Amino acid sequence: NALIQPTTTHSLSFNGTDQHGIISDLEINGAFTISMWIKLTDYQSNISIYPLFLKDYASKPTSDIFLDIGNGRLRASVYDRTGPWSTQISCQAAWQPNLLPNDVWHHVMMTYDGTVNSSAIKTFINGVENITNTLREVYNISSFNSVNSPADTDAYIGRGILNNRRFKGEMDQIAIWHSDQSANISSIYTGNTPANLTSLSPDHLFELNNNTNNSTGA
Repeated sequence: NALIQPTTTHSLSFNGTDQHGIISDLEINGAFTISMWIKLTDYQSNISIYPLFLKDYASKPTSDIFLDIGNGRLRASVYDRTGPWSTQISCQAAWQPNLLPNDVWHHVMMTYDGTVNSSAIKTFINGVENITNTLREVYNISSFNSVNSPADTDAYIGRGILNNRRFKGEMDQIAIWHSDQSANISSIYTGNTPANLTSLSPDHLFELNNNTNNSTGA
C-alpha cells in the first residue's frame, strides 16, 4: 500500500498505553460526520475496544458519541443521556479478519443524519458503506430526543474512558462536519492517497502532512 509513504507526510502516533489526543471546545448538535485515516499496529480480534473517537461520557445529561473497533466490528453509536441508560442508536459493521490488517492505512467514516431511526448511522471502510453483516441496534428509541454534545466536554482521539483503553497505531486527516456527508463519500475517499477535503469545507480538519516531524499523543 503506497498510502502516506512520502517522507514529507506525517501522522499522529499512539503507543496504546498512555497517549491520546484531545479536541477541546467541540460542539456537536444534530447531524455530523467523523472521518479519519488509521493504521493499526497491534490489532487482535479478541480485544474488546480499540477507541478511535469519543465525545462526552460525562456525568451530565448530554449526548455521547462513540467510534471504535471492537470484537471484529467497526462500531458507531450515539447515546442520549437525557433518557434512560442505553438510550441509543448504533451501527456495528463486521468485516472479514483480513479487511483491516495491521500496518496498512485505512479510511473509516461515521455519519449520523440527525433523525431518530435505526438507519440514522452509517459506517464506511475504505469508501464502502458497510451494509452486509451490519448489526443495527436501538434501545429506548422512544426516549431518544436528539444529539446535543456541548463544547464544554472534551472529545478524545484514541482513548476510551471505560477501563482507560487506548488506540495503538497511527492516525491522520481527522475531519469533522456538522452535517451528514455520506453522499460525498466518493469525494472524501478517492483511493490510497488522502483526498484534499478543502472543497467539502469540513468544520474541523486535523492533518499533519505539512509537519516536519511525526506527532505523538498527549
